[in-house]
Amino acid sequence: MPSRAPRRARAPLVAPVRLRLVMLVAPAAVRIRRSRAVSLRMSPTVMARTPRARIAPAVVDQLRSGARDSLLVVASTYRPMLSAAMSKCHGWRKNPVCFVVKSPTLFPTFNAALKSSMLQGTQLFLRNIVLEANADVRSFYDSDQTFADANLAAFYGVQAPASGFAQFKLPASSGRAGILGQAGLIAAQSQADRTSPTRRGIFILESLLCITPPTPPQGVNTMLAVDKTLTTREILEAHRKDPTCANCHALFDPLGIAMEHFDPIGRYREQENGLPIDATGSVGGMSFDGVAQLGGVLRQDPRALSCLLSNFYRNANGRAEDDKDRDQIDSMGKSLAARNYVWKSFLTDFVASDAFRSAPALPVTTGSP
Repeated sequence: MPSRAPRRARAPLVAPVRLRLVMLVAPAAVRIRRSRAVSLRMSPTVMARTPRARIAPAVVDQLRSGARDSLLVVASTYRPMLSAAMSKCHGWRKNPVCFVVKSPTLFPTFNAALKSSMLQGTQLFLRNIVLEANADVRSFYDSDQTFADANLAAFYGVQAPASGFAQFKLPASSGRAGILGQAGLIAAQSQADRTSPTRRGIFILESLLCITPPTPPQGVNTMLAVDKTLTTREILEAHRKDPTCANCHALFDPLGIAMEHFDPIGRYREQENGLPIDATGSVGGMSFDGVAQLGGVLRQDPRALSCLLSNFYRNANGRAEDDKDRDQIDSMGKSLAARNYVWKSFLTDFVASDAFRSAPALPVTTGSP
């Protein structure tokens, strides 16, 4: 009996970016073959579910034929399931805020209900503000809109809605804007008992600018001294006087310092240890004071938008991009700009492009998920 050719394995999905923006809309790219294979690849990313939940074959046939509106059909059809999946701290892909632990002595109100509200609030921000039908996707960085319920209202300086979530314009006094103003993200990028400008800065550098900082030199003590007579900024400035630490910390500390007006669970504050907080800094030659201004700077920074598209491309193709993919990502950027940065309009271009319809997927290796 003739031996059968080995079946091509489905490409492994790369770890999703922490912000989960691409999870809302990104299809998993495939080497165009059969509807069933496309369906299996698209299900995890479009629906945030395991391959058992498949995209309808009829819709996949539209995608294979290059129908430009078919991805929007997919997004609208499966959005209710996606919303339910993202609003809970369980499931196939878990949100980092679900795992956050805080000191119960210092933050007794940080409980499961608050974490659930933080998660749902960010989901609503992404779905109904950043990805709203005619929204500019760059509002991801600097939007003055958010969603809050009774648990989050005090965090955002708004009046609690009578029930559930409501959309609010953030008051200037909140010091917030965009994704970096989301309480859940801030809490997730903090220690259990204190803030961490270094951790927050590395998050911004890696997730929003796609820049990987060097690893600390072997043997270097990365623990900061605790001094209640100084602000964290002052402690870090003293730490950077060590030449073995200065170069790396200069990359990410100024970005993290922008978030210092927010305590370890994401509440706004003006002082630390009785001292005024200085949240000024610069990135790419642009100055900022606090998160709201940093969001505006990131909106104008071409590296940020390129990073967003790179993250989308990685998640869509189930692999990290290489040098040969750079032209595809640059082309995606031009397409997005031509569509006035409206993400849903851009997706119709993406679904008809080679970047989606014929980008190669890598074979699964032994031990891959």
